[in-house]
Amino acid sequence: MRLAHQSIVARGQFHGPDRPHQFYGDQSLARAGHSSIAAVCGFDRHYDPKLRALLLQAAKMSRLKLRPGIYLAVSGPSYETPAEIRAFARLGADAVGMSTVPEAIVARQCGVRVAAISCITNLAAGRTGKKLSHAEVLETAETVKASGARLIQQFAMLYAETGAR
Repeated sequence: MRLAHQSIVARGQFHGPDRPHQFYGDQSLARAGHSSIAAVCGFDRHYDPKLRALLLQAAKMSRLKLRPGIYLAVSGPSYETPAEIRAFARLGADAVGMSTVPEAIVARQCGVRVAAISCITNLAAGRTGKKLSHAEVLETAETVKASGARLIQQFAMLYAETGAR
């Protein structure tokens, strides 16, 4: 995931998007042969508030801060240009990536409650003056994997205890 806005400022931070936005165009499952599943899923209540509250509690227990914001999903695999990043920031995006939102869309279309986390693995094009590198993404992921695993374990424990009713 790439940073698109200044509200999240460091590689390795976790993002708990509270609102998604997507530029894929087609969010229907019909193209995958799932015509029996509702093809449209509104974004007004995309992420489940109770699951999100558990995720925030798990982050606090894990001594991690989940930065809220708008996650903008684009198709990939690719890095965006500096001009695209500036445009996405003007649209209100806090983070940009190729994942999280498509999976959340499908889960919601299937009636599954959703909470989301993502890790900022590199800053967006034009934000640092450095050339973007997949090696940087892998390095960041390696650095934060233990804290990310701790967060997910805490969330699973809280969910098992409460059922997020």
